[in-house]
Amino acid sequence: MPPDLYIELWEHVIDYMHDDVRVLLTCALTCRAWLPRSRCHLYRSVDIYHNATLYRFAETLSNAPHLGNLVEELQIHENRNELKDPFPLFPEVLSAKLNRLQNIVMIGATKASRVYFGLYNESFALLPQFTTVTSLTVDRVRFDSVDALGQFISSFPSLSHLRMYNVRAHGIDPFTFKPQRPIALQTIFLSDVPHEVLPWIAHNTEWVSLVSFL
Repeated sequence: MPPDLYIELWEHVIDYMHDDVRVLLTCALTCRAWLPRSRCHLYRSVDIYHNATLYRFAETLSNAPHLGNLVEELQIHENRNELKDPFPLFPEVLSAKLNRLQNIVMIGATKASRVYFGLYNESFALLPQFTTVTSLTVDRVRFDSVDALGQFISSFPSLSHLRMYNVRAHGIDPFTFKPQRPIALQTIFLSDVPHEVLPWIAHNTEWVSLVSFL
């Protein structure tokens, strides 16, 4: 370990660099004493851009399950250069591996993103396993129907904060899907989403403390 300072002081320095990945990687390789704190920040928020990255990350968690407890946020990005994107794959690949995951962010490449979730998509069956997720952000993602969108939202059992931007639903069928239990949302932010979404959420939500609709 570098001399002169107690490890607690070095950890404060590492905390200050929490959003600089290159510095954190350097710190993690500097000495064994710096590794735990550096790794905590490196794994707090994970970005997935490619299927290969998704599978490598899952393999890492299989080999070192304790790292899954460090992940609080998962950001999944659409990749238009691949035939399949991480969007419909992540529930199967990462289920039961992220025991403290709180926030999922899904970001499409453009407003004209491909259809990723259909009403009978196998991914829906695995989403309830993400019991610790309380916040969901969906940006530029397309569903094959408004019912598929409703099922996706209601599949997270602990969801309390929902943000949706530029979300599309293929087709014009009205909502017919009804969740088995009310969604316990506390805050909602909606911008450029199908007009049926807000009434459906209002009808199927336990209570909402803040709604913003643009």
